[in-house]
Amino acid sequence: ARTGCQLVKALEASGSNAEALEACHDVVDTGINGDPGLENPGDFFWFYWAGFRAVKLLEDSKQYEAAARMAEKLAKTAGDRAADAKALATDIRLKHFLWDETK
Repeated sequence: ARTGCQLVKALEASGSNAEALEACHDVVDTGINGDPGLENPGDFFWFYWAGFRAVKLLEDSKQYEAAARMAEKLAKTAGDRAADAKALATDIRLKHFLWDETK
């Protein structure tokens, strides 16, 4: 997870935000799909870092629905920042008048 986050930082620094967002998704998807390293609390830090970074990148590009969905994905995890992610998803949906029709 940490290596993926370093890639995100490098891509952002070079102005490649679309590629940085893709790298964030890779880190989050790997974590959700059972990365055994996420049993280590230090790796949860990087997992959440990538997820919240993805939310910011999506918001910056005005992709609010995708940002809310990423935050909701993070909220469904068992980590210590799941509650923060849930609150962020709610905030994005309220701020931009988005309703999740699937719930």
